[in-house]
Amino acid sequence: MGQAVATTVGVMRAVEQARASRGLSKAELARRSRVRAETVRHLLTDMTVNPTLSNVLDMLRPLRS
Repeated sequence: MGQAVATTVGVMRAVEQARASRGLSKAELARRSRVRAETVRHLLTDMTVNPTLSNVLDMLRPLRS
């Protein structure tokens, strides 16, 4: 696995862990982040995808402490 892919996978795993630790469903994260629900589900379950930076940032905003 290349460095860029490993970094992307690590970021998406961190987003998934933050979502789960806050008790948010993927659907609720999608609603709060204004990212399509199917996109959130795909990004958080298929670690081989290449998310856009804008989707990642949008998903992180509702997870801020």
